[in-house]
Amino acid sequence: MVKSTCLAACLLCLYSGSVQAADACEQARIDWAILNEGMPVYYTEDGSYRPNWHGDAYAGKRRYIDDDKRPALITEAEDRVFRYCDNPEDMNKLARTYDDWIQGELCEASRILLAAAEQGNSRTSRDEVEARRAAVRKDCKRR
Repeated sequence: MVKSTCLAACLLCLYSGSVQAADACEQARIDWAILNEGMPVYYTEDGSYRPNWHGDAYAGKRRYIDDDKRPALITEAEDRVFRYCDNPEDMNKLARTYDDWIQGELCEASRILLAAAEQGNSRTSRDEVEARRAAVRKDCKRR
């Protein structure tokens, strides 16, 4: 019994470590992609990078990154991709990670627009509310 409990704990530890590495890899890829966007990028309150785009739904404090510091941050993110990812040069994986991130941003923005349209004091027409619901279904289909 002790051996099987120990084995289970060891397997859980290995699984947890691989999940953490996968999460670190994905975050490094996302950071690299965000920093390579041709738009202003800022830090959130938790230290994450976000691009300032027209659908940005982040409502917390922002610290914008100076353009002269961006190249060093890109290099640091690239270093993390090589450190944490099994196949760091897999451009298909980078593209999928980026697409998933973009889809999440669109989903979040669509949900916020729908919530605003559904508020009791909103003057939004039924057709517009239905259009917002359709946008949420489309933008959040993978979530």
